Amino acid sequence: MRNFIAKWFRKPDQSVAPQRAEAAPIQRSKPRTARQRRMEASLASLRLLPPSLVRQLESHGLVSVKDLLNLNLTEWASERGLSKSHQSQLRTVRRAIRMAMSLRVMHPRDAYLLIAIHRRSPEDVASDSPRHLFRDLERFALSSRGRALMRRIDFPSIDRVSTWITAAQDHQFSHLATSQSGGSSDLQTTSHGTLSR
Repeated sequence: MRNFIAKWFRKPDQSVAPQRAEAAPIQRSKPRTARQRRMEASLASLRLLPPSLVRQLESHGLVSVKDLLNLNLTEWASERGLSKSHQSQLRTVRRAIRMAMSLRVMHPRDAYLLIAIHRRSPEDVASDSPRHLFRDLERFALSSRGRALMRRIDFPSIDRVSTWITAAQDHQFSHLATSQSGGSSDLQTTSHGTLSR
């Protein structure tokens, strides 16, 4: 009886509960910027290069926009025996990508279309008028080369053309403002230096 009572009132074992391992902090990656997304876009998604050329580039590890921009094209083309036609296409696509990077309202396909009508830089676009630029695009679209290109590129509206020109003018203005502020700071430094003598 005594043993039964002692057993009944015995305190339960204070076994230490196993401690939970602290969860590792969640590594949240920073959201990608618009520029990063553009650089990571696949060359195939641009729809500006022949599929055979895209496959050739991919077979050598050149998959993204960034890969093409960083490529030493002259050396690579010489090593691979790339045709002059394909070299010219790659150079034009690179120029289109760079223009679209400068004018963020523009897709490389839009810039490629502008280059086809001899607007090769943001400065060329900024100095034009929407109506004149749109008319040149219409003329190009009727040509044999233009018709072939329009199978891959949507023809823009005059409103869209207007946004390109506005963006190009803003780009030009910001570059001018930057160069002027740099020049004024140089002038200030020179004047301070003269006064301190």
